[in-house]
Amino acid sequence: MMFYVGIGSLIFAGMASAQTAATQASDAIQTPQQVWAGFDPHKEPLDIKKIKEWSEDGADYQEFYFTSETYEGAPVRVYAIYAAPKGGKNLPALLHIHGGGQTASPNWLKFWTARGYAAMTFDFCGKWADREKYTDYGKLETSAMGGHQGWLETTEPSVRASKWYHWALMARRSLTVLEGMPEVDPKRLGIFGISVGGSLVWYVAGVDERVKATCAIYGCGWNTHPKSIYAPDPKKDDPATILWRKTMEPEAYAPLITQPLLLLDASNDHHGKMDWAYQTLASVKAPWHVAFTPYYRHHIEEEQGVDLPLFMDACLRNGPAWPKTPDLKITLDQAGVPQATFRPDTTQTIKKVEIYYAVHNEDPINRYWRPAASNHVDQTWTAALPISNTHDRLFAFANVVYDSGLCLTSNFQVVVPADLGSAQATDQPSLLIGDFSHGFDGFTTSSPGTDPAKFTTVMETKTGADGITALHMLGRVTLWTTKLNDPKWKAPDKAKLSFLVQVSDKIDFDVVLIENDNSLDSVEYSHRVQLEKKAGWQEVVLSPEDFKSEKGHGVKAGTVLSSWKPFDTFQFGSKRGDRIEGVALANIRWVVPTAP
Repeated sequence: MMFYVGIGSLIFAGMASAQTAATQASDAIQTPQQVWAGFDPHKEPLDIKKIKEWSEDGADYQEFYFTSETYEGAPVRVYAIYAAPKGGKNLPALLHIHGGGQTASPNWLKFWTARGYAAMTFDFCGKWADREKYTDYGKLETSAMGGHQGWLETTEPSVRASKWYHWALMARRSLTVLEGMPEVDPKRLGIFGISVGGSLVWYVAGVDERVKATCAIYGCGWNTHPKSIYAPDPKKDDPATILWRKTMEPEAYAPLITQPLLLLDASNDHHGKMDWAYQTLASVKAPWHVAFTPYYRHHIEEEQGVDLPLFMDACLRNGPAWPKTPDLKITLDQAGVPQATFRPDTTQTIKKVEIYYAVHNEDPINRYWRPAASNHVDQTWTAALPISNTHDRLFAFANVVYDSGLCLTSNFQVVVPADLGSAQATDQPSLLIGDFSHGFDGFTTSSPGTDPAKFTTVMETKTGADGITALHMLGRVTLWTTKLNDPKWKAPDKAKLSFLVQVSDKIDFDVVLIENDNSLDSVEYSHRVQLEKKAGWQEVVLSPEDFKSEKGHGVKAGTVLSSWKPFDTFQFGSKRGDRIEGVALANIRWVVPTAP
């Protein structure tokens, strides 16, 4: 899949040379509390220097630099922007912490000031590309994100030498700036962060009592662990990794959070891996809520994104109380078929319920989520979850959407059906991969955006005059699904891959099959489809030998695919960055030759 500004699950920690004068020996720091012992976010002068002031859309803005810390006599000067509704007083205020490769965002300030909040955003990437305004790290330049190769985690001489420590320190100092603004009520401060920023908020909320509401977007910790919670951990006995996990991973800070928390995530995200996310939430003692966007990686759809302002309103402006996290259970029905029972809180009027389940695949990034048809009786929804192997793990979650717009995701359920009793395997294989008669059929796109603030429609389904329902690409996107690693859609012997395409102009695009996607063992096979402009539908039929490897672990470029495999990702477009638009796809299926 495409690489986005969120950087994913890498640990960007500084080099050992980036130690401060206050750095202690690593053996003296064993807990998050010890990491921050002695740090006072108010102690050093902020030395705010304004660059510019202006007004727009009913809000007053100011752009400035301030000092987050001093290293070897040189200050770290942070670039920041602040805004508040014109004439505002005693306002709730929010701190935005951006993602990797991003920077201070005036768009978020417009978003929040329009809702009656003061807000601040700052840059922690440092010098990057052609940016004219950025944080100047001075002699602490190894803590900048841009322009440095070999981003490493650092525990020697202390975790305080790491990038993560200095970024979190910068966020805490930003809170000091924010609480001192004349329009701000310092007792009503909230924070939200995206991707790398979604990891940083756990540190800040865990150790800074000024934070009254926290929203983590994608970040959930466990960054040094394997993708799958069920996989062996090659680093479990490494002393440096163990120390890092105890002191500087988000999951270590989760038990320290005392104020409400919201996690927004995508079910297949690489930075907020679903199974691990629930491990983190289980250790949060404060009230928490979660909302997952199905299928996507590093993108929150509007249906879940609206939770962010509703959450801050509830926490900082005495908005309506939220329903409880809905409850999902998996049992066996009378015939031995796994069944989901879903009981959401009904204190608000429910608009819809969606139940999803997955089988076999223990990798949360590449798992396919099947939608399950549900029946509703009184305040309970039930759905059959057919399986083909009673000894495979079965995963399930559910979303409830209320008339208020609020979306809440249930607890996460993982069971082995055979362990529940006399489970029965009743599921049947399917040749049809997607005909889009029921929406997007598990297909999604490259992320239209990491931030849940602006939502762009990039695809739609519609039925033509010929009666064929198709998925139409509205923007330049890469279309993909993880459906082919689900046993239900395994290719039969001698099958060929068939699909219909309708184009508005001559077009070339790749059909790509990726094995072990999002890993160092990834292998990619592709076939270039070349179509002329032509009225009506064109059928494309492909055999395994039509696909050749472009790159991959242990596979030479140009290797011909010998047979269909349970590929993790099946996509239209290319990992090289090619995207397609003005294309309609229909009737994607396996076709099997009939016997003579």
